[in-house]
Amino acid sequence: MAVSIDTLRHFFRGAFQNAQWALSVDDFRAYKSQLSMLTYGEMIEESVEQLLGWIELGEQDVFYDLGCGLGRFMAHVYLRTSVRAVYGVEIAESRFRQAKRMLNALKSDPLLYDGRTIELQKGDISEVCCSDATVVYMCSTCYPAELIKQVVS
Repeated sequence: MAVSIDTLRHFFRGAFQNAQWALSVDDFRAYKSQLSMLTYGEMIEESVEQLLGWIELGEQDVFYDLGCGLGRFMAHVYLRTSVRAVYGVEIAESRFRQAKRMLNALKSDPLLYDGRTIELQKGDISEVCCSDATVVYMCSTCYPAELIKQVVS
């Protein structure tokens, strides 16, 4: 079930109101040695729509967002395509908690949640098994080459 772009925007206005991209003090302390890998940003809506048009996700697809942050991209994929499943992985506790709130809001809305799989996992993307994936998204701009090699292999 793909929702309209207006429905997506309405959901995002509520789900991400007051969202904080910055790391919490606890996250900063926990991941101080990995700060370059924890840089956060989001693709703008138009770019996500363009990307989705290029890759043409369908009902057989399983989508992973590695380093999903607040979960905005994974929610966009879920709401605007008919993928079978969407999985997001985030290491920073503060971002994970915010993504979890968004996911709970999505799953509690019967107009948005149609029972397809959308799940969030707190963890290190280098340790995630995504062997069932048909598409993996990873904004690798800030990730070191070693991490990208670990994920790809």
